[in-house]
Amino acid sequence: MKKRLFSAAVATLVFSIAPANAAVRYDFQAFSSFPLGQPQDVVTGSFSLILSDFVTSSTTVPFADLLSCSATGSVTGAMPCDEQILSPQEGFDDYVLFGFFQPLGPSKVAYYFTPGAMSALGTYDSTLFGQDQAGRLTVSLVGGAVPEPASWAMMIAGFGLVGGMMRRRNTRGVTKISYA
Repeated sequence: MKKRLFSAAVATLVFSIAPANAAVRYDFQAFSSFPLGQPQDVVTGSFSLILSDFVTSSTTVPFADLLSCSATGSVTGAMPCDEQILSPQEGFDDYVLFGFFQPLGPSKVAYYFTPGAMSALGTYDSTLFGQDQAGRLTVSLVGGAVPEPASWAMMIAGFGLVGGMMRRRNTRGVTKISYA
């Protein structure tokens, strides 16, 4: 019984070690925006970016720093992307300002998400304006595949202890045969 508990505890420690130096990936999709300009142009699009840490204050990301970005109007077709703004608001909904250039100039459309969406892993759907302005934000970790030295030491010690416990098996009830 003790052996099983010990093995379970070691396995839990080994598999709960967080990756070192993990970055945060933000993927945003705009499924629809309010019609903009004349004629009425409904915009869809997306962008992806990787930051060194969670967004904790209003952050403007230049177009050059995005992994990918696209914006398409139902009337104007493909449009170039602009900078993107991610902003957590303490006590209020977090928001993304999706930026792109339409024929009349730069435009930004706001998408609101539950408070804390910028600083927690998960997928969030926009919370305001319904289907007229629907968006999805996915926050995930990337990188950090190499654990820190202390994590390596803990893993090696854990594997050594598990191996040692397995080697010290109870031999009662086992018949030993020797040949002379």
